[in-house]
Amino acid sequence: MHTLDWDYISEGGKHAIYAYNPKESNPEDNRFQGEILRIEKALFQHDDAASVLISIPIQSSRTESQMRIMQLLFNQSGKQIYVDPPVEIELHPSFLEGLRQRAIESGRIPHSRRLDWNIERCSHKEGTCAKEVSAMASLLPNYRCCKSIHPKHGTTTKSISVEIKPKAGYLATSPLVHPNHDVKYQISKFQILQQLNYDGVVSKGWNKGTGLGEKSRYDPLDLFSCNGVMIRQAIEALFGCPQNNLKIFCDDDMLYGHDGQGRHPTSTRSAVTETNKYSQALEAILDGDLQNPQESKGILECELVEILSGVLLQDPFLPLLLDLQKRFDVLDADGAVLVYNRLVELCDGSKKKAEDLIDADLQLSDSTECTDLLNYLSSWTSPPNDESRQSWYNRGKELVEQLSAKDCIGLLQNWLISLTLCDISFFVIISKVNDGDLADADCQHPLVQTKAGQLLQYEIKVVDYDYKPGKKLRNREQSESKIALFAG
Repeated sequence: MHTLDWDYISEGGKHAIYAYNPKESNPEDNRFQGEILRIEKALFQHDDAASVLISIPIQSSRTESQMRIMQLLFNQSGKQIYVDPPVEIELHPSFLEGLRQRAIESGRIPHSRRLDWNIERCSHKEGTCAKEVSAMASLLPNYRCCKSIHPKHGTTTKSISVEIKPKAGYLATSPLVHPNHDVKYQISKFQILQQLNYDGVVSKGWNKGTGLGEKSRYDPLDLFSCNGVMIRQAIEALFGCPQNNLKIFCDDDMLYGHDGQGRHPTSTRSAVTETNKYSQALEAILDGDLQNPQESKGILECELVEILSGVLLQDPFLPLLLDLQKRFDVLDADGAVLVYNRLVELCDGSKKKAEDLIDADLQLSDSTECTDLLNYLSSWTSPPNDESRQSWYNRGKELVEQLSAKDCIGLLQNWLISLTLCDISFFVIISKVNDGDLADADCQHPLVQTKAGQLLQYEIKVVDYDYKPGKKLRNREQSESKIALFAG
C-alpha cells in the first residue's frame, strides 16, 4: 500500500475517511478499488510514530459487539441488508504519518475540525516510550462512487449516491424530562437545536466556530412520518439547506451539500464544469438526451426529490429505524442524566468508574429487573398540566434513586444505543435498470419508478453507527440545560 494511493475525502468528530485512488502503484491495481479507509483521528496525534504507542487496535470485543448488535438490529427484514461489516486491516505507523500529511496537504480539512489534527508532543523520557506498534483501521465500500453492474451485458454504469443524516424521528415521551424542558414534547430535538445553533447558544462539530447563517426547515418528524407529502417536504427542505444532513455524489464527486468549509461544492467550479457534472449525473439515472444542459441542475434536483420520496415511502428502512430509536429510548436525555448520576453515586462519585462499567460489556438489554421504574415510565401517556407534571417528574427521580448499578448500566446502554441510532447516516444508491436485466435486478435490489415511468434500482446502506461511549453522558446535563433557553 502507498499513501499516495489514498485521498483524504472527509471526516467526522472521531474518524477520518480516505478513498482509494491509485497513483503511486500500478493504476490497474484494483485490490482496493471502490474501498475507503476509516481511521480514528486519535491515531494521528503523536509526533514520534516510531516510538510512541499509536493506538489500541480498533478490533476488540467491544467493536465486535457493536457490529453484531447493529447487524442484528438493521438486517432483520428479509432480503434487505442495510449494514455491511467492515474488514479490519493493519497499518504501519509510518503509513499513518503519510496519511496525516495527505490530509493536511489536501486543504480540505474543515475549519471546525482543524484542532483535531494538532500533534501531541511525546512527554515520555528517552527510552521509556512504548515500542513501535501497528494500528488497525476499517476497510469499507465507498458508497460515494458505486457502480451499477448489468450482468447480462457485462457493463457498468455510474450511480447517484445520496447521503442523509436523518437524526431523531420522534418526540420525547418520558416523564423524566425536566419540567424546564417541556418543549421536547412539542418540537423535535433537531428543530430545537437548530434554533439554539442559529441563536449562538450551541454549536455542532461541523459548524463549530463558524456560526449558522441559515436555519433549516428540515424536520425529522416529516421524514419519519410514513406520509408521502411530508416525506417530500422533508427532502425539499434538505435540498434547500443541506448543512451536514444531505450530501449527493456522482462518481465520488459531491454535487449537493457543504464541504465543511461553509462552501457549496459548486462554488469552486467553472460554470461549464458545473453544467457537465450535473448533466453526467442525470445520465446516471435517466434515459434520453438532455435538451438544455444549462437546466441540468434544476432537473436533477426535481428528479431526486421525486425518486427519494418514493424510495423512502416504500422501503421498510425508515419505519425500522424509528422503531429502534424509540425502543431504546425510554428515558430521554434528561432521564439518562438522572440514571447516570445514580450510577456515579453507586461508584463512590467516580465518573470514570461508572463509564467503564457502561462500556465494559456492551449488549442488548431489556432492563427487566427495574420493573418499578419501567412500569412507571410505561404508565405515562401524555404531559399533564403543569402542577401534576412536576409531581410525575419527582416520583420518577425517586424511582431512579432506587436503581441498582446493574439496572443503571442496562438502561444507559440502551439509551446510548438510541443515541447512536439517532446519529447514523445512510446512503441511498440509485442507478438505471436495463430492460434485459430486470429479472436480475429485481432479485438483487428493490426498484422504484420515476414519474415518467422509468424503473430504477436502489439500495440503502447504513454508515456511522459506532456505539456511543459512556463518556457521552459526562457533560450531558450541561448541554441539556440549554434547552431551557429555547424560544420558538
